[in-house]
Amino acid sequence: MQTILQSNLQSKAWQPNPGKGETTFNGVLLLVVWCIFTPYFIFTFILFIRRWDKQPIKARSPLLLSISSVAGYIMITHYCWMTWYSEENWPCIVSHWLIWAVMSWYYVPYILRCLRLFFIFKINFEKTEMHKGKDGEKKKQGFFVRKRHWFTDRRLLIWLIIFNTLVFLFGLFRQFYYSDNYPGRYGCTVTTLYLTGMTVIFYGMSSTSNNELKAVSLTWTLLIIPYIIIQWVGYNEDIFTTTYFQVLWPLVSYIISDVYPLHLSYISSQIITFSTSNVLSSLKTIIGNERACKHFEEFLVGEFSVENLLFYQDVARFKLLTDSDEINSQGKVIFDKYIDPSSVLEESIFMLMERDSYPRFLKSAICTKFKKELQNEENVLQILKKQKMV
Repeated sequence: MQTILQSNLQSKAWQPNPGKGETTFNGVLLLVVWCIFTPYFIFTFILFIRRWDKQPIKARSPLLLSISSVAGYIMITHYCWMTWYSEENWPCIVSHWLIWAVMSWYYVPYILRCLRLFFIFKINFEKTEMHKGKDGEKKKQGFFVRKRHWFTDRRLLIWLIIFNTLVFLFGLFRQFYYSDNYPGRYGCTVTTLYLTGMTVIFYGMSSTSNNELKAVSLTWTLLIIPYIIIQWVGYNEDIFTTTYFQVLWPLVSYIISDVYPLHLSYISSQIITFSTSNVLSSLKTIIGNERACKHFEEFLVGEFSVENLLFYQDVARFKLLTDSDEINSQGKVIFDKYIDPSSVLEESIFMLMERDSYPRFLKSAICTKFKKELQNEENVLQILKKQKMV
């Protein structure tokens, strides 16, 4: 073993990749991308951490997202600097260990988040089935209900650490025991199989997930197809290098999973802190204001369609939950009250209210009375401001 290890590390592990030995246009371009993306990443990532408990970040497993984002940034940094520095001069062992020590921290959190949503769905389904027994018969708890503690926030982190430890040990085993596995030759087969496997698993699981995970899954799929083709063809001219795909993977995922929810968190905050004159400007502002929402609910009761608003509010509260017991309880409420085999999407409910109920509400007597209340309050506020009492 010692002989094989010394042979690998001394004669092969630091052997350079074949390359041109000079900085190419691709290298300069990717270095510029890295220089632009780095301050942007640092700024948005700090904001993401500071707004950890805001909607809709809190409902997306922010700890796993943060780990994945940092690992993705390391991947971008590696590939950008490797291309600029030229593969001939770049330590090959760095590229080799990127697979076994970093990539899994980027990919696996997405798969674990899909698993969590899948378990929540199955738990809610099994709990609903338990209440269908005849004459008060209590059915035995299903497998997913009994094992619901497997996918709490803490357990997800533990599963992530365990899986990545196994991946790292597997890479360590290959490095030490396979004489033909020195870093300069890791690239095509191993990387392609690894990325393809992760993409296929994630795509298959994202069908039961939310729109964010579906968008990331679609992005991975669209990138893996040309990546595989280029690897098989072996076409490594400058502009067609697979490095571009390996940079785009984490970059696009970060924008979809972190930056966009961060943007939504600021929009959500603004909906709550508006002036009284803008309360009726849109359906979102009405739902975001407690008093206005009560008047809107009163109107919908008379229209025999209040369940639309109740469903939308229940789903909005469900997205903010992080405790597994609360998630299971609220999920069961939503499932029992609204969901059937041809379930209506939340977006369809909102669009229905926006196109139908909201315009009629603005013309109703209830809304007219509410406008007068708001106007009176606004007049009083202006008087107080003139007298410098506020």
